[in-house]
Amino acid sequence: PIDVLPQALVIRDRYPTVILKEDRPVGFFILHTSKETIAPYSNNVSAILLSALSLHASHQGKGYAKQAMLQLPAFVANYFPWCDEIVLAVNHRNQRAKNLYR
Repeated sequence: PIDVLPQALVIRDRYPTVILKEDRPVGFFILHTSKETIAPYSNNVSAILLSALSLHASHQGKGYAKQAMLQLPAFVANYFPWCDEIVLAVNHRNQRAKNLYR
């Protein structure tokens, strides 16, 4: 998050989101609504892009990212009711992330 959060806080169409375990932050991701940012991944004007998903090292492998992804559709529906597609940006070499998203 330290690399992407400063930019996400000042760019209008980026929504930094914290993953909590009870009241403690364990992870982070960014939701993008800019059509220009989403365009390389989808031509759907009602899509939203998820990027920069990360979990603190001490919380990896405990299912927090999976729980966050399972809750993501309801979260997006609540805050972005116009959205009908969630697009994921993932490094093609990141097998753990690809498995999580599947």
